[in-house]
Amino acid sequence: MELEGLKRGIAALREQGIQIKEIVTDRHMQIQKWLKDNHPEIKHLYDVWHVA
Repeated sequence: MELEGLKRGIAALREQGIQIKEIVTDRHMQIQKWLKDNHPEIKHLYDVWHVA
């Protein structure tokens, strides 16, 4: 569910011509892998609340 929302959100932003340089998420493993495999140009950071 979270991954699908991220995919749709990135697609919607790119359709509007918005370039994404960084994204902050929780430590969801599917999101981490998907971003690494499909969008290595986007810097992926973790929300400190989920790291602490």
